[in-house]
Amino acid sequence: MKKFSIIILLICILQLTSCAVPVHTISFINSDGQVISEPVFYGAQPYSDGVFAVNLGGSVYGKWGYVDLNNQFIIDFEYDQVLPFFEGFAPVYKEADNKDWYYIDKQGNHAFGGKYFYEANIFSEGLAAVRSSESDTYGKWGYINTSGEYVIEPQFGEAGTFNEGIASVRIGAGESGIAGYIDKQGEIIIEPKYAYCGIFSQGLAPVKKTFNTDTADWGYINTKGEVVLDFIYGYARSFKNGLAPVIIGDPSKELFRYIDILGNTIIDAQFYDAFPFYEEKAAVKRIVADYDGWGYIDLSGKLIIGGEFASCSDFSNGYAAIGNIILRK
Repeated sequence: MKKFSIIILLICILQLTSCAVPVHTISFINSDGQVISEPVFYGAQPYSDGVFAVNLGGSVYGKWGYVDLNNQFIIDFEYDQVLPFFEGFAPVYKEADNKDWYYIDKQGNHAFGGKYFYEANIFSEGLAAVRSSESDTYGKWGYINTSGEYVIEPQFGEAGTFNEGIASVRIGAGESGIAGYIDKQGEIIIEPKYAYCGIFSQGLAPVKKTFNTDTADWGYINTKGEVVLDFIYGYARSFKNGLAPVIIGDPSKELFRYIDILGNTIIDAQFYDAFPFYEEKAAVKRIVADYDGWGYIDLSGKLIIGGEFASCSDFSNGYAAIGNIILRK
């Protein structure tokens, strides 16, 4: 019996994963790929407005707060859910308050006179999509300005962020609703007729005809609603730096590639997941295994940072968050 125990011990020493717990931890890197912080956090969101939103706890009980590039606390870890700061404000949620989402400023103060919303999104181009918690508009989405006042009244089943002066909205809810686009006055400018609508970037937006995730019917439209790239894609994301990550054909079988605005393949299909370029770098997953294979490519498709990360965020203002698996007893 003692001999059996010794064998087990030796196996544990030789195969650390059998005796240690793999933990997904977060570090920050600069645009050269240099790690600028220790992996002390368990979750992070893209860098914006000079801070990272990070999680300290590593479980459903872990709290969120905000730190600078030196891991110095900017706003204490007291929130159950958060989104990044944009344009000076961030949406946050505290379960203990038994209330809804609200916005804070960079000092952690409750903004907009203490207003609450059933759900809230980041600011973009001076407006933020919020879901009303008021009885007469309960559950409907509208848009507020940076004074916290409604400029587009709650009326939509869903609402996206503004980009290039245009935002996606859904008329109706879920699969009973259809999506299109509005301008900053809340006027419909592209008829709602799609299952899903992405953000406009470089004058184009990805849209999907049906709710069937197995159907290759993503395509791209311009700001007039005209189809520019036909509905042949199993999945499609936004254009950045002149390229967009797409799957051509069956999304359950094919890999991501990058195309230009004419639909030409510029970087061959080879990625299990892929995101748009930010600051001429794109986060891609190069192997199928969970928590491995993430890194960054340049516009030619060359791997320039990582390749073995457990996760990657988009680059923003020269910085990104990357995940690594470390073994802890």
